[in-house]
Amino acid sequence: MFRNMTTASIRRAVACATLASGLCAASASASFSTATYVPCGSTEGFGSFRAELVYSYDGGTSASVSITLTNDTEMSLGGYITALAISPNASVGGVSAGLATNLAFEGIASPVSAPPYGDFAAGFGLGGSFLGSGDPSAGIGVGGSGTFNFMLSGSAAVLAALNAETVLSQGGGYAMVVRFRGGAVDDWSDKVVGCALPAPGALALLGAAGLVPRRRRRV
Repeated sequence: MFRNMTTASIRRAVACATLASGLCAASASASFSTATYVPCGSTEGFGSFRAELVYSYDGGTSASVSITLTNDTEMSLGGYITALAISPNASVGGVSAGLATNLAFEGIASPVSAPPYGDFAAGFGLGGSFLGSGDPSAGIGVGGSGTFNFMLSGSAAVLAALNAETVLSQGGGYAMVVRFRGGAVDDWSDKVVGCALPAPGALALLGAAGLVPRRRRRV
């Protein structure tokens, strides 16, 4: 490869190859994935949401999660999303609330208590509260959306191995819980936990087997 090259030329070639290798390694460490989370449990059976989660990791010991949350409760039931809390995969070192597009939502100090579903690691709520008080109409009404950003920390090996479907709690824990208040029927309130939708092929198989959870309708 280096035949008929001067010493200076060889050094330049080696330097360029080293730089290219570093750029390739950085590119290989970057990851970006998306997943959809939907209700898989509820205290009252009224509230419903759809959460589009984006997981981003660019190397090092930090990553980010962005959740765009849409209130798709039935219009006749009304109700506002007033809080969101998440728990990361147990292998993640830590999580903190970043920014929300709806400025009425503030970060909630850990742990975020969401009975009967236990404690969550980080969250946002109107006035910085999960259970809430005051006027819920400052939250996300039916058909509306808001985006919530979280920062994660952990080892590079762990963060690189995660994706949008696995970055939140797996197994016996709950990935996320969404708080609803101010419902049109008797001023109902609800706490709804969310799970990641499986890949389309797996979802079709679950549906055929009758295992896809169906939302309980109450009026």
